[in-house]
Amino acid sequence: MAKEISTKFSVDLSLVISSSLEAVRAIRKREQAEKEAEFQRAIANGLSYEEQIKIRQEQLVEEKKSFLSESSYIASLEKSIAETKRLNRFNKYRLKYAESLGSLGAGKINEEQYLSILENQLGRVTDPDLRLEIQGDISAAETQVKTYNDTILSNQVKKAKYDGTKSVLDAIIARINGARVNALINNNEDEVTAYDLTLSALQSQLSTVLIQDSITDFQVKSSTRGTNPIEKLNFMNSQMQGANADTPIKIGERTFTSAQQFWSLERDNFLAGNSEVFGNFFEELQVSQKNVISVNTSKFGYPTQSILDETILTFKDLSSRPEMAPFLNRIEITQASVMTDAVDKLATAINA
Repeated sequence: MAKEISTKFSVDLSLVISSSLEAVRAIRKREQAEKEAEFQRAIANGLSYEEQIKIRQEQLVEEKKSFLSESSYIASLEKSIAETKRLNRFNKYRLKYAESLGSLGAGKINEEQYLSILENQLGRVTDPDLRLEIQGDISAAETQVKTYNDTILSNQVKKAKYDGTKSVLDAIIARINGARVNALINNNEDEVTAYDLTLSALQSQLSTVLIQDSITDFQVKSSTRGTNPIEKLNFMNSQMQGANADTPIKIGERTFTSAQQFWSLERDNFLAGNSEVFGNFFEELQVSQKNVISVNTSKFGYPTQSILDETILTFKDLSSRPEMAPFLNRIEITQASVMTDAVDKLATAINA
C-alpha cells in the first residue's frame, strides 16, 4: 500500500513541476511579447539604432542566463542584433553622405574632396550591399568632379584668353593637353575634338602674342643700340624658323594661315620695301653700307681695300640667300650705288 502511494505521489509531483514550468514559460512569453511591443513602439518613436542594439544585447544576456532560456528566442535576438547593426552601418553612411552633400552644396568642400570622402567610406566597408550603394554614389560623384574640373578649366581658358600673356597661355595649354590625353585614354572622341578646338584657339593667341612680344623686344633693342637691315633680316628668318606652321592667327584685322606665314610675308614685304614694321631693306642697306665706308674713309682718309673687300663680300653673301632669289637685280643696283660712292671717295683722296 505504501509503495502505491509513493509511486502515485512521484507521478503527481512530476506533473506539478511540468505544469509549473509551462506556466512560467507562458508568463515569460507574455512578458517577452509585452517587451517586444514596447520595443517596437520605441522604434516607431525614433529609437536610434545604437539604442536598439544595446537593448537587444541586454535581452540576449538576460535570456542566456535564464535556466528557462529558449534557443529559438536566443537565435531571434542574435539575428535582430546582426540586422540592426547592418542597418546602423547603412544609416551612418547615409548620414555622412548627407553631411558631405550638404557641405558640398554650401561650398565648404569642393567636388574632389566630396569624392575623396566617399572613396574613404568605401575602403572601410565590407558589406556587399552597402558597397554597391557607395559605389553608385561614387559614380555620380565622379561625374560631378568631371563637370567641376571642366568648369574650372573653362574658366581658366577664359582668364588666359583675357590675360593674354605668354606664361598664362603656356600654362593653360599644358593643362588642356593633359585633359586631352585623359580623354584620349578614355576613348572620348567628342572631348578630344573639343580640346583640339580649344588648343587651336589658344595656340593661335599664343602665336600672336609671341609675334607681338618679339617685335616689341626687337624694336627696344633697335632703339637702344640700333640695328642694320641685315640684322633685321636675320631676326625675321630666325622667327620664321621657330614659328608655328599649323595654326591660323590674326594680327590686327588680318588673318594668316600661321605664324610662319606672317613672318614669311613680313620678310618679303621688308625686302620689297613696304614693311610697315621693319621698313625698306634695300634703302637701309644702301645707307648702312655707305655709312660703313664713310666711317672707314674718315679714319684713314680713303676707303681701305679691306673695307671694300668686306662690302663686296656682304653683297655676295646676300646674293646666295634663298629669300633673295627674287631680288638679285636690286642687290646688283644697290651694290653698284655703294661701290660708286666708294670709288668717288677714293678718287677724291687721290686727287687731294
